[in-house]
Amino acid sequence: MPAYQVCQNFFRDTLAPFHKYRQNALLDATLALINGASPTLTSIGRYLPGAAQVKNKIKRVDRLLGNESLHCDIPLIFKGIINMLTQKLSLCVIAVDWSGYPSQEYHVLRASLLCDGRSLPLLSWIVPSEKQQSSQIQKAFLDALAGPVNPKARVISYLTLGENILRHSPLILRRTVLSTVLNHFARTYRSMVLVY
Repeated sequence: MPAYQVCQNFFRDTLAPFHKYRQNALLDATLALINGASPTLTSIGRYLPGAAQVKNKIKRVDRLLGNESLHCDIPLIFKGIINMLTQKLSLCVIAVDWSGYPSQEYHVLRASLLCDGRSLPLLSWIVPSEKQQSSQIQKAFLDALAGPVNPKARVISYLTLGENILRHSPLILRRTVLSTVLNHFARTYRSMVLVY
């Protein structure tokens, strides 16, 4: 099964610190989503690989999604993926923006790596709507993003969060070369269309 092997190779180092059962469950859920499952418990359960009955697969996904230890490990997983994606890059162009959420009670704060005309999500936080423009949330988000990014890389952050955030995120700005921002964006946006 090539998709499973690709996922296993891609996530090997990121998931290495976690229990083998949790690794397999996460990889199986990822494979279910790749194979067409919608991001709901029942749909992922129906698409899980294996010979078990559907009700048992759905129960497996329910246990995975309700696992409190996994919820605590999510920041570590994001950190590992960010590190893996940026470790060999000498220049990182990162777009940070708020976007809507199906429920109006929340918004998503997302950072994406702009690469080859595409945007690869690096980090996402779901935030209550009343805290949408909170500079404390935005600063904490940018600090969480700055930690795992390759420390040797130049970072250009395309921030639509507001100019005041530039003053509040020294970890990101320390590696930002402001004099070349416009030049790099001109080259990047020539071959890219971003849809938010």
